Amino acid sequence: MARCAGAIMTVPAPYSAKRYLWLAGLALAVLFVGFGGWSVSAVIAGAVIAQGQLAIEDDRRIIQHPTGGVIEAIHVREGQHVQSGQLLIALEGAELRSELTMMEARKAEVQARRARIEAERDRNATITFPAELLALARDDPEITAEMEGQRRLLEARLATKAGLAAQLAQRKLQITAQIDGMTAQLTALERQRDLVAQEYQSQQLLLGLGLTQAARVMALERELARIEGEEGALRAERAGAAERAAETELQILSLEAQRREDAERELRETVALQTELAERLRALRREIDRLELRASVSGIVYGLQVRTAQAILRAAEPAMFIVPEESPLIITARVPPSQINQIFLGQQALIHISAVNTRAIRQIFAQVNHISADAFADTQTTEAYYRVELQFLPDSLAPLAHFRLLPGMPVEVFLQTETQRPIDYLTRPLSDYLLRAMRER
Repeated sequence: MARCAGAIMTVPAPYSAKRYLWLAGLALAVLFVGFGGWSVSAVIAGAVIAQGQLAIEDDRRIIQHPTGGVIEAIHVREGQHVQSGQLLIALEGAELRSELTMMEARKAEVQARRARIEAERDRNATITFPAELLALARDDPEITAEMEGQRRLLEARLATKAGLAAQLAQRKLQITAQIDGMTAQLTALERQRDLVAQEYQSQQLLLGLGLTQAARVMALERELARIEGEEGALRAERAGAAERAAETELQILSLEAQRREDAERELRETVALQTELAERLRALRREIDRLELRASVSGIVYGLQVRTAQAILRAAEPAMFIVPEESPLIITARVPPSQINQIFLGQQALIHISAVNTRAIRQIFAQVNHISADAFADTQTTEAYYRVELQFLPDSLAPLAHFRLLPGMPVEVFLQTETQRPIDYLTRPLSDYLLRAMRER
């Protein structure tokens, strides 16, 4: 008992958390002060994040036909590389080519006719055909036959007009001969009248002396009157003949004038027809040339809409697209209207190409080179956006040389804006709220 009573009992001291609380408070204070100092002194670069895609500076080329038609043959396939001017699609054009052949034959006929009319106008016995027509005639017997027909027609028309002119000239000669005969008759009548007049005067003297009979004097007077009447009639007939001769001469002159007038009129009509045919031929050749759809640039075929011959290609419907191979890639991004005021020309942006693992590649930069003047509306979502185009900075695409970058690849664009402190990000909601709350309604 004594041993138990003399023993000293040890009681553990009570547990105290003050030291840990003090350490935690100190850590929080250091953290708060450090974060506060960092949020005030640190600078963070802002950015507008926009979605976009790769595009080409010269937009894709649409291959289409203004009037459409039936496809005769397709000469390319999807993804094929084509050269500028290469044949892509041929359309059927049998009717157009048949019409072209007819129009060319008609053109040759009109050319031959014009050459004949010009020869007829100039009173040439031979036709000078144009060199183009002579070259065609060497290979086309129909053109040769047409030229020969025009030669025969010229000969016939010249012969007809020459015959008519000869008839008129002969008629004039006959009338002139008649006039000459009448003139000779008048000369004879004048002489006969003079003789009768002299005898009449002598008989009157004798009658006055009683040496002749009155009947004799009366007979001479009647003869003199007859001669004068016949002379007057003959003069009138000669005047009529002279008038007919003048009319015949006028007919000869009119025949020549009418010949030239007819030739000039036919020539004008033929020239007008030639102009009309030339315009129609140009239009036909343009239509036939458009039957062959050719590549406007060198590039890659994609989006081929037609696959088989005899398919119908509608007017202005895209048959395929060509992506130009030498056109540089650009970036097109959509920026919401609420953030467009932070975008400016020359602004730099960090580009992330979703289809390429860019983690192993240094950062890719581009800069803004175009901002649309007005907002667009998405045709599906009706969401408004501004179209922003960016151009890669020099050498930015060099690390991606072994990647195949194609238009349409999605990209994420980080458009760098002004730098701000972290404290600004934390206090902006409160300051914006207070700015609105302190205004009267």
